[in-house]
Amino acid sequence: MFMVNNQSELFKSYFPGTNSAYGFYSLYHHIINENANRIFLLKGGPGVGKSTFMKKIGEELAGRGSRLEYHYCSSDPDSLDAIVIPHLQVALIDGTTPHDRDPKYPGVLDEFVNLGVCWNSDELLNFKEEIMSLTLKVKRCFALAYSYLAEAYTAYHEINRIYYSINNKTEFIDLYNNISDKIFPSIQFKKPASEHPRSLFAHSITPKGIISLLHTLIDDSYNIYAIKSNEFSLGSKELISKITQTAWDIGYKVEKLHCPFDPVHIDGLIMPELKSVIINTSPPFHDNIHCLNNNNFYEEYNLTYTLDYPEIDYVNETCVRIQQLLKRTYDYLGKAKNNHEQLEYFYLKAMDFTRVEKLRQEILQKIEKYG
Repeated sequence: MFMVNNQSELFKSYFPGTNSAYGFYSLYHHIINENANRIFLLKGGPGVGKSTFMKKIGEELAGRGSRLEYHYCSSDPDSLDAIVIPHLQVALIDGTTPHDRDPKYPGVLDEFVNLGVCWNSDELLNFKEEIMSLTLKVKRCFALAYSYLAEAYTAYHEINRIYYSINNKTEFIDLYNNISDKIFPSIQFKKPASEHPRSLFAHSITPKGIISLLHTLIDDSYNIYAIKSNEFSLGSKELISKITQTAWDIGYKVEKLHCPFDPVHIDGLIMPELKSVIINTSPPFHDNIHCLNNNNFYEEYNLTYTLDYPEIDYVNETCVRIQQLLKRTYDYLGKAKNNHEQLEYFYLKAMDFTRVEKLRQEILQKIEKYG
């Protein structure tokens, strides 16, 4: 598992989307809520500098002591899809494909920032054929990557069907009660949480493999409850979902971290008020959390499923096949990224970055008004 280094205590990092078994899966509507002061939607083609635009604004604000959220791109984890300035309730979001975001309240909440006004269209026309060809190649590479993920999901679903047939419900309930008693030692009825749970990704499937950003979301004071079950088993996810619902019913603020492969399910839960985290550590997506086991409190629980012949042979062979399909997925995501970078080259040649910098300063001045 590839790990992104935490460069500063001044920011948290998320993925607002992932390459999943369902194709590109977006949770962009959870980047910032409708109580925001301003959402700047960046438009423009590849290579116009949207990520750099956001990074520079983030660096300038961080230099002044602002705490930020960085939201990274699952198809290029070195690039940004959004930044959020929580104390100002302001966000800058990449509003281009595949994460098109239409303005809900144009001019009142959402504001377009069109970096396309900073390119030379005549220059781009000189590379029309190359741009169209590369755009098609990017699309085809993503289509093949998603085909491999879909095939992996079919096998994954069959494994879970087998595990469900031998599911030990008593062990599941006992483990739920054990963890709940530790997290909620004396349940006091609170007012319902004022905000709906926020849903984002702490992990994502990328051209570099599975990348984790979980270590940027918590500090050493958090209690870590790690739940591990057999490869690809849904047992851990079901348990986390049940505890999430309990926390929400009591009235605690919860932040849901979804599975990058099967985003319908939850792989992690952060409860800031309780300084607690529950995380699925089942392979192959979450079994490397060495960065967390140095916390003040760390406990790991196991949901065990014992298989006999002939199921055990089938499951073992299928797990190997899924790993092979995931590797092919990473390969094609990498090819899509390489073609996209070639595409960016032509737009870079046509950009007037002096105008981009002027536009960036204008947006920064607008952001400062909310301080």
